[in-house]
Amino acid sequence: MRTQPAKTGRARGAAAEHEVMRAIIQDRYGSADRLRLAQIDKPVIAPSEVLVKMRAAGVDRGTCHLMRGEPYLMRILGFGFRRPRDRVPGLDVAGTVVTVGADVTRFQPGDEVFGIARGSFADYAAAREDKLVPKPARLSFEQAAVVAVSGLAAIKGLHTGRIAAGQKVLIIGASGGVGTYAVQLAKAFGATVAGGGQHRESRSGPLDRCRPGHRLHAGGLGRRPPAL
Repeated sequence: MRTQPAKTGRARGAAAEHEVMRAIIQDRYGSADRLRLAQIDKPVIAPSEVLVKMRAAGVDRGTCHLMRGEPYLMRILGFGFRRPRDRVPGLDVAGTVVTVGADVTRFQPGDEVFGIARGSFADYAAAREDKLVPKPARLSFEQAAVVAVSGLAAIKGLHTGRIAAGQKVLIIGASGGVGTYAVQLAKAFGATVAGGGQHRESRSGPLDRCRPGHRLHAGGLGRRPPAL
């Protein structure tokens, strides 16, 4: 029988402030050359948060914009004027729950989850309970790590357009991260789908290309999101 660690809130987790972890950090806006590996404090969770041990983290288009600080309007909107407000990049997460806050009811340590959390390019990330869902057993961590941000954007766009069976749908950017999901979801809704996109060959690194929908894990970058 496995003993489950006790639930902790921010006050009970004070000791974790002195624990460190590995993380990719960024002190200035720019290309992937600004990213570096460092030792930083492990996150201390709030009562409504979950601490996730990362198994994979997705590279979505939003992460690329935050890395470069572009468009410049985002800096005025609070993401950091001269440098990123959040030093650890990454939004898509997939991993195993190690600690839960005192107010968390849906998860317990040992659960496999995926979703959204800031600072996913690290050994651990703190995520709100309502930003995570259980990981289906048929999906690997690498597959699950590229679903949340792009997949949610796609389904929200289709719902906004009032997608329905029998419609004809044109998806611009169908080869991108969001577009890849939009094509599959629109077809699942019963629509006839046409899409347009382009592929650019590049010799730069994967983060310089910042092609949405790729996944980052211990072995490098994957290639496409999973089929729905």
